[in-house]
Amino acid sequence: MTRHQDSTAITRVACAILFIAFTYVYLRFYQADVLAMAQHILSDGVTSYQRDVGAVLLTLILSLLAWGVYALTKLKDYTHALVYFPSFLLLAFITSPNEPMNQEVSYGSWAWILPLSLGVYILLVIFAKKYGELFKVGKEDVFHSPVVWINLGQILLMFVMVMLICNHQDVFHYRMRMESLMIKGDYRSALRVGRRSLDTDSSLTMLRIACLEKTDKLGERLFTYPLEGRSAAMQANGTSVRTVMWKDNRKRHTIDYMLTKFLLDKDIDGFAKRIRKCYQLDSAYVPKHFREALVLYTHMRGNPSVVYHDNVMDADFQDYQALAKSFADSVMRANALRDTYGNTYWYYYQYAK
Repeated sequence: MTRHQDSTAITRVACAILFIAFTYVYLRFYQADVLAMAQHILSDGVTSYQRDVGAVLLTLILSLLAWGVYALTKLKDYTHALVYFPSFLLLAFITSPNEPMNQEVSYGSWAWILPLSLGVYILLVIFAKKYGELFKVGKEDVFHSPVVWINLGQILLMFVMVMLICNHQDVFHYRMRMESLMIKGDYRSALRVGRRSLDTDSSLTMLRIACLEKTDKLGERLFTYPLEGRSAAMQANGTSVRTVMWKDNRKRHTIDYMLTKFLLDKDIDGFAKRIRKCYQLDSAYVPKHFREALVLYTHMRGNPSVVYHDNVMDADFQDYQALAKSFADSVMRANALRDTYGNTYWYYYQYAK
């Protein structure tokens, strides 16, 4: 085998390995829930997407497509990586649906982008075939020949193209991942999705409320998450608060759910009036956020209808107030309070919109 043949073989193998590895990881770990959403809608919920099987099958199909393009075009040397362009284009297409409205999958402007891109690609292939001899690789050492690195560079550029085109909206990904887990009844795992992100919307808030209610943690953990939409986000309304795959079949709600509605609307007077009928306030079973709300209410009202004290929580609230007073700048104050007390009802009450 000549050095030129070595270079050609290494180029083909390296491009194939890189393409297969990227495609599988991308489909299995990043876009699986978006594909699950698309399949759910397109099949009317009759079939469901299996992330492991789907990633393998789609990777195989896209690889076969690339190898078929190679069989037709025989692109080699500096242009070999171009045989993967149709596969990358199709990969970008299937993972770029917009958030569905009215239970319809929308792929935006792909109706003209796809044929236009393929047309330009065909012209590029014709040019490469016609003038390919000008860029033919000579007898160079395999590891010193730029052909391998130029082809790998083209593959990497196509990776970037896919990542820029695909649906990369974090909150939408969180929602689809949560819904996939909630369909399986795995509410605890769903609550870990996007746990460290400050990004949210009303629909994501609703999903988290549903999961917390299912796991009896609503009064303990709700305000550890960024929230949006107040009490209107507690139930799907089909417009600003909606689901795609998971259907809310809750017929009755817990006491904590009803009390949480007051807290989301910052109605601590209504909350204080209602909680007396639901909890023995001197017991150890009052959830954390409810105790925080009671401490806040006791300190804010000159003549509170409920007086609640908890030594540890009272001390924490005093520290919260002291930290707030230590910053003259409102932005610095909000950031400092979020870093330390962003998981409390006090922070939500003061800063949530």
